[in-house]
Amino acid sequence: MPGFDSAGNPDVTLAGSRTYRFLRGLLRLWFTLFFGNCRLLGESTPAESAGVILLVNHPAGFLDALILAATFDREVRCLVDRKMVRNPLERLLAKGLEMILYEAGGEDWASALAVSCDALAGGCAVITFAEPQAPQTAGPPRFALAAATIALEAEARHAGRLDLKICPVHLFLPVAPSRATELVIYVDRPLSARAYLSQAEAAPMLATAVGAACRESPFRMQAAEFTRLLADLEQMLRRDLEEDWGSRPGWKQTLEGFELSPFVKDSAEQANTLHPGRLAAVRESLDQYRDARRVWWRREFEFEAAPAALKSPWRQFVAWAESVVGLPVVLYGLLNHLLVGLILLPIELLTKRRDWSRRLRWATRGAVALLCYVVQIGACAYFLGSAAAGYYAASLPISAAYLLRYKWLLGQRMPLMYFAATRSPRKAQLVRLRKQVSIDLNAIRDAYAGGPGIPPTQPAGLTLGRP
Repeated sequence: MPGFDSAGNPDVTLAGSRTYRFLRGLLRLWFTLFFGNCRLLGESTPAESAGVILLVNHPAGFLDALILAATFDREVRCLVDRKMVRNPLERLLAKGLEMILYEAGGEDWASALAVSCDALAGGCAVITFAEPQAPQTAGPPRFALAAATIALEAEARHAGRLDLKICPVHLFLPVAPSRATELVIYVDRPLSARAYLSQAEAAPMLATAVGAACRESPFRMQAAEFTRLLADLEQMLRRDLEEDWGSRPGWKQTLEGFELSPFVKDSAEQANTLHPGRLAAVRESLDQYRDARRVWWRREFEFEAAPAALKSPWRQFVAWAESVVGLPVVLYGLLNHLLVGLILLPIELLTKRRDWSRRLRWATRGAVALLCYVVQIGACAYFLGSAAAGYYAASLPISAAYLLRYKWLLGQRMPLMYFAATRSPRKAQLVRLRKQVSIDLNAIRDAYAGGPGIPPTQPAGLTLGRP
């Protein structure tokens, strides 16, 4: 049953003010009705009376903050950029859930830091979020440094008595068109901030340890699978570009030297760490496209290898007409051979028995059919007269022969005819699936284009590799 599974915190009772608990209950009901199941796994967070920083290894978003506030039974205070709270309803929810709002790069960071320290001293959990960062940036990630700064500042203000922990939190959020519906939150092993207070470079050292823990996401795609995904994406993009160039008359440029751009690789690597659900959606879209393309080319090959006469619109029309007109004859034949089928089916002679040779199998079928014909013709002569029995006797082998003909028609000709009739829609569907993969890939590019040192206007796709 959809709902919130707090298996990670079995001993924590519901906490927070009445307004906080009321809004959390409404959010849980809303997410249960519209978003499916939410599961909390991993290490248990510290006791309700102890402050803790939950560093969510996922880019910040107001919806993500609401999900986390609804998931944890203990009181949490989300540190959220003010620009993410855009309308009156969001501001009302942020106030009721006691979120700590600040402006990134603004002068109110000192105030947000002080509020965070007071919340930690009061036993609350403060939630901070990760952010994209250019791979070439030196030092620990900025989001890890911010979490370390908050923890060390709170410990310094209380002479190290708080024993604050920083718990990396990993999220798997399903993203359309993925068929996954369960939202999973994993709380990783906590790191103690007090252990770094005596260090000369306490904040960078703690941030380095926290950043390393954040990179070890349990939802992260393994290296071999990630490399295979990039290779499949490159192959798809090269094929897309090749078909585009092939449709242009006189186009002479080749794909030699083109490879997946480093920008796309870096964006995919960050998505694998910060938002694995988005990368899983790309994998599913790509698999769906490849399966559809495999079916398309198999049918295309069968159609091209078919006799030339079948490619004629007139012959195709005749085949479709026969499939419709011959249906009453087939139903008549099935009725005539119902008794034959009831006898052959129990002894498995309607299928290929491995312990019977082909000649023996067909001889037995013929003998059973002749015996049934005699019985059916005799019954017809008894009830309808000899004249009707004569006509009926002639129709029996004819209907049997047409049954075999119709079976061949359905098995050998109609699939090709159906493919020919639906060729254009199938091709359009293949193009749509390929575009969906590009859309999902561009979504990753756009999501991580705002990271430090990452140019937001650099296009995703192929680029000319170095010689």
